[in-house]
Amino acid sequence: NVIRASTGVIFSLPVVEAPSEDVLAWLQTHGIQTVAASPHAQPFYTEVDYTRSTALIVGAEQYGLTDFWMRSAGVQVRIPMLGKADSLNVASATTILLFEAVRQRHLARR
Repeated sequence: NVIRASTGVIFSLPVVEAPSEDVLAWLQTHGIQTVAASPHAQPFYTEVDYTRSTALIVGAEQYGLTDFWMRSAGVQVRIPMLGKADSLNVASATTILLFEAVRQRHLARR
């Protein structure tokens, strides 16, 4: 489903699969901050600096992030929600976080 939904874009981008521990080690070696989305985090997603190299860590809405990523991410952020809902679709949450990163980087270039 993911490949079909990508409408072919997946074939034009490099994709890597690796154990979480290896991914974290690679990110740390390259100085890339890790930002995990969690409805239980304190800071809002807008309170983090995304102008530096950043890996956004998100989990499926059914299961959320693994304990490994909840423990290992450098920063946890939340997207404020009104009403009784406590989570967003992972694509929607990722889009919000990516938009904020683009917004901050655009402002930084001004």
